[in-house]
Amino acid sequence: MVQATDFPAVDPADQLPYALLTALVSLRRMPLADPIDRGTLQVLGELALRGPSRPSALAGALRLDLSTISRHLRSLEDQGLVERSPDPNDARAHDVHLLEAGQLVLSEAFRARADVINTAVSAWDPADRDQFRHLLDRLTHDLSAQLCTHQSNRKESA
Repeated sequence: MVQATDFPAVDPADQLPYALLTALVSLRRMPLADPIDRGTLQVLGELALRGPSRPSALAGALRLDLSTISRHLRSLEDQGLVERSPDPNDARAHDVHLLEAGQLVLSEAFRARADVINTAVSAWDPADRDQFRHLLDRLTHDLSAQLCTHQSNRKESA
């Protein structure tokens, strides 16, 4: 079992990021019975967060090439998980919408991950679980704020 403390000569200031990244790698390695591949699942998740979006916006948000996003979207469309519709503001473009079936697949994937995490922390004291959730929420908020600042700075310098 790999732990964050297994990293050689980690600067004390970097121990928290290494611990978090190690936990994420461990979660990613969990064998889960997802109905679709992880990349495609990321596209569904981004659509759930963003709402109807252009393929180019999804590509930018996921930091993927437009051709990669297009391939995922074709597959999702063929499976009846998303649909495309004309952009009401630009007849040349289209938006992608998450369908109910796509939301169901996303919910099932989330439930599988939640089960793994809940099992892993089942022996934790409830107060520790609450504090950890609170700290993760705080980290997510702070990372989101940092991302917004970074995106704003990129737009200003462009």
